[in-house]
Amino acid sequence: GRASNATNGQFDLAQGPVAVVEGSGVRVRLGFNKPLAEAPVLTPVSAENGVPEIKAAEASEGGALLAFAPEKSFRFRIAAKDRDGFATSSLTEYEVTVRPDQSPSIQIDLPRRSEERTPQAVVPLQATAEDDFRVAEVRLHVKRLGDNRTWELPLVMASAPGKDVAKDVSWDEANSAPDRTRMRLTHLWELSALKEANLKPGDVLEFHLSAVDNYRRETPQGVL
Repeated sequence: GRASNATNGQFDLAQGPVAVVEGSGVRVRLGFNKPLAEAPVLTPVSAENGVPEIKAAEASEGGALLAFAPEKSFRFRIAAKDRDGFATSSLTEYEVTVRPDQSPSIQIDLPRRSEERTPQAVVPLQATAEDDFRVAEVRLHVKRLGDNRTWELPLVMASAPGKDVAKDVSWDEANSAPDRTRMRLTHLWELSALKEANLKPGDVLEFHLSAVDNYRRETPQGVL
């Protein structure tokens, strides 16, 4: 299987274990001081450990590229042979840690508390969303107490502001880490734009935001 729509990250295996999300595709770029006779292979540190199947392998004058999609964590060494027939003698071990996909999170930064507004007010809405891949959708859910009328406003669709459904939406990356994408959402929420709401003084609106990431894992059973 593989994870589609993932964000790309670069890591140095020589600096320590690298963590990837289950289903991710991994490409390892290797450098050698002599031309290789053929593409190198991964060898397991232990028989129980195993290594993933190599999906693609290339060898060039000064290095090689290996591609694989690990299903579980493993430790490995690199085995290669140069054009003179000499094998690599390095016993350096590398490690790839596979972890499950994490659910996205989203937190409303503004408003910080309940507020009183006029039916024609514009409410500045700010929020921070995080995910180990990328947040694909953000929706604003609104409920009016009393008649329980509800509205759902798509603010972000396909990782971009939903311009056709929400005005004045900005969606910007903010202090992301290699294994965590952090996005900041701002929106000028026009209360009068709620469809057929006919808001009146005394109406009480409850609202929250929901986020969906873009993790899609392709398996023989279908897309998860």
